[in-house]
Parts: sequence; structure tokens; C-alpha cells
Amino acid sequence: MKIIKGFFKIIGGLLLLTLAVYFLGPRPEAPLFPVSAVALPAPSLAALERSVNESERSTIGIRPGCEARFVWADSVRPVKTKVAFLYLPGFTATGAEGEPVDLDIAHTTGNNLFVARMYEHGLDEGENNMIHFTADRYVEAAEQALNIAKQTGDSVVVIGTSGGGAMALFLASRHPEIKAVVAYSPAIALDRGDAWVMTGPWGLQIMRLITGKNNNDRVNKNEGQKKYWTDHFRHEGTQQFAVFEKYAMTPATFQKIYCPVFLAYYYENEIKKDHVVSVDAMLKMYDQLGTPAAMKRKEAFPNTHNHVIASSYMSDDWKTVESETLRFLKEIGGVSTY
Repeated sequence: MKIIKGFFKIIGGLLLLTLAVYFLGPRPEAPLFPVSAVALPAPSLAALERSVNESERSTIGIRPGCEARFVWADSVRPVKTKVAFLYLPGFTATGAEGEPVDLDIAHTTGNNLFVARMYEHGLDEGENNMIHFTADRYVEAAEQALNIAKQTGDSVVVIGTSGGGAMALFLASRHPEIKAVVAYSPAIALDRGDAWVMTGPWGLQIMRLITGKNNNDRVNKNEGQKKYWTDHFRHEGTQQFAVFEKYAMTPATFQKIYCPVFLAYYYENEIKKDHVVSVDAMLKMYDQLGTPAAMKRKEAFPNTHNHVIASSYMSDDWKTVESETLRFLKEIGGVSTY
């Protein structure tokens, strides 16, 4: 009996030691989520565009076509429009993720569009893609993009896909002046049961152990995805995006949003649906919004057959997404069309 008791004491001690080692292990720090200082307005929109273009040209490794850019309502003489659209790409994506829907919306409504490039996105850094990406720098880049968009319109509508849709919501919780949000497949939470592991103790080490390598790899659907998305990126970047979700995509954030919101996502049934991010988390977020019921709209798009629903490179039904977005903007968002 004493031997058995001694055995269980040893097992219990080892278990406690294992738990202590786990919970005391390295984990990512909580982000600070700084609010960028409002930049002094550029002397002209042409000067603003030159400044952004020069900044992009000075960034080493940007792949062609992945740069931040302006789409002016008047391409000959850019002027401030009634509304400015800001497009925020998702994690590992660039502006092509929203095309042609964001371009068509800007053209149809006669307004300017700024397509942002998020921090560390659209670069060719070989084995180190996204290694310097952090939740704070991600938010800082979005804040800077919003400051730029504000200079091009009297009000701003933020459109985003996946991580960009989540960021659009986060910005709206901090900036009540945002006119409306269009959230395509917002990454409220990843559609995977082990997402919590990434932000916990030893998260990075566990990801490396499970995959047997330092990087995530994705199979591209077509040449467009290969050109405009990053398909080989470090676990550090994935972990930091999960950190953003953990601390930014919360009920407290959603309750601070009061502007019109359009939630759009891919869903046919419980088998055929978005399996990149959680549809259930999106719908729960929608119910938690501070936005009055009459000012928000949700819609499933069963024929898009993809997580990315507004891109001709990825979506099988981006045209319906576009028409329903325009209907929302006209009926609820207060954006007129020609």
C-alpha cells in the first residue's frame, strides 16, 4: 500500500511540475493597440499620393501590384469626394482581394478609394515572410490608412475582407466618425479548434512541433492568388494575428460600434461554408453590435464557394456580393449612386 501511495505521489508531483512548466512557459505579450496621432493634412491630394507612392517605393521587397494605391473619382484632377472608401486586405492578402468589387463601388458612387497595404504584407522576404508582423503594428498600419482616407473624403466607409473585415470593425469601435463598415467574412475567430493554443504558453513552439517547420504553406487556387497573396509565411505572423483576434475581437469592442454594418459571408450549409474563419463567431458578433437593428444587415452568399467573397480571383459570385453591398450602402449606409 505504501508503495502504491508513493507511486501516486510521484505521478502527482510530475503532473504538477508539467503543468507549472507549461503555464510558466513563453507566451506572446498582450498588445497595446496604440492610436496613431492624426497626421497633418497634405497640401494637396496629389502631394498625398506622391507621399504614399514614395513610401511604397522605399519599402524593400514589395511584389509588383501589391502596393497601396489611390483610385480617384477624377483621375485627371483628384478632389475630395463626399465619401472616401478605405479597403483593408486580410491577413497575408493585398488589394486584389477586394477587386473588382471595391473598384466598382467607388466608381458607381463617384467617390475616391484608398486601397491599403497592411504592415509586412505583399513582400517577398523568402523564408522570413511575416516574421516581423505584430498585432500592434497591424493596428498602427490600419490607423494610418484611416488617416490617409480621411483626407480624401468628407466621411469614410471602411471595407475589409477576413482580417481586414475584423480590422474595419475594430477601427469603428475606436472611431465613431466612420460612416459605415462593410465586413466581408470578418476574422472574428479562426475556424479551428486549436486557435487558443497559438496565444497560450509555448504557442509558437507547439506550432513548430505540430508542423515540423517554421512556416505555414498554402496551396494557391490560381495564378492570381499566387501573385497577390503570401503563400509561405512564418508561424510568428500567424501567432500575432491570433493575438489581434484574442484582444480586439471581443464583446466590448462590438458594443462600441454604432455605425451601419454590413456582414457578408460564405455559407451554404453546415458542411459547405467558410472554413477559414468561424461563421458562428461572425453571427455572434453581429448580435453584440451596438448598431441598432435597423442600421445593420447580414447576408450569406452561398454561391461564392470561397472565404474570399469579393474577389474575381477567388469568388464564384462576386457580382452578387457587389450588388448587395451597393444596396446596403444606398438603403442604410447613406451613400448615393449615380
